[in-house]
Amino acid sequence: MVTVIQKLIWDRWNLTRLFEKQIHVRELDEVCHNDPLFQEDQEDTGRAAIVGSTDSGRLLFAGGILRADGAFYPIEVRTATEPECGLYQRHRKRAGMCHEPR
Repeated sequence: MVTVIQKLIWDRWNLTRLFEKQIHVRELDEVCHNDPLFQEDQEDTGRAAIVGSTDSGRLLFAGGILRADGAFYPIEVRTATEPECGLYQRHRKRAGMCHEPR
């Protein structure tokens, strides 16, 4: 099971969707490096989701395909919903990370 995203895979399709939501590539990269809540599909389909914080504290959700080599192809990236934010905050508390993101 891969729990660290090694790189993000971008193409015209997912970049267009990202920019339509007014999210920058850098923000998803920050989320991936700021101890996100990470969940892989239980049926081993390659689907995965992350919820995490940018360096400025913006909480984002990203759903996509995770390859065995740790590369992640984002299909949906958006501002996290209130329930997703709650899950992320509980994840941070369990990890002993009660301070604010950098």
